[in-house]
Amino acid sequence: MPQQLLAFLISVMLIMQPLLAAAGSSPMLIPTNHVTLLATGLVVDKEIPAPSGMLMACTGECVVEADGLQLIGADKTVFSLEEGSTRYLVTIMEGELGFALRSDAKPLAIKTPFQDSADTNSYLIPASSDEVVRGTLQIDTQKGNAILAMRKGSLKLVAIDGQKLVHAGNAIFLPRHPAPGENSLSFTSASHQAETSFSGLAVGAGALAILAATGMALAGGGGGGGGGGGGSEASPR
Repeated sequence: MPQQLLAFLISVMLIMQPLLAAAGSSPMLIPTNHVTLLATGLVVDKEIPAPSGMLMACTGECVVEADGLQLIGADKTVFSLEEGSTRYLVTIMEGELGFALRSDAKPLAIKTPFQDSADTNSYLIPASSDEVVRGTLQIDTQKGNAILAMRKGSLKLVAIDGQKLVHAGNAIFLPRHPAPGENSLSFTSASHQAETSFSGLAVGAGALAILAATGMALAGGGGGGGGGGGGSEASPR
């Protein structure tokens, strides 16, 4: 019961509160049940400094609180966070990871299992007037897709071959390493219909339908106007 209450309170904190981690403080890992550090096998059930760049497997929800950034991993999510001087790097290998990013935070670099070590990471940069932008990263291992879904505000998604704006209520597939016969990294549409593309990027109108098919619920609407400048708009409907 106490663990369920803690999970509820952390979820409310993520949704309702601004990001309060002190500038310059180390990211903190907050398990609601326990977290396994995969490199060492250590099982953690109390708040500790988040191990930089080390993959963590959540049993129950787990939260990482950093300066300008909150991450909340769903049960069975495997991810890591590394803080650099100019960016955060999130690696997500399995599961679903919610995030809240303050408008003045460092850019958020994303790495997924569908990239190899030579691939350039994608970057997420707040691009609206909202104080905090919120979204979800989901790994669909069966279909080989990594999905970014926005819940509040807008993000500019910057990748090796261009950039896209993703607004609240919309979703996009993240770049993946080319399969045999493909020439470059690309944003792959969920549908070949109603697709817009430039510089090798594509996003389709069927993306939200794919999310529904994989059981991912999106919080509706809201979100920011504000400018992202220079990017093409991604708005699957």
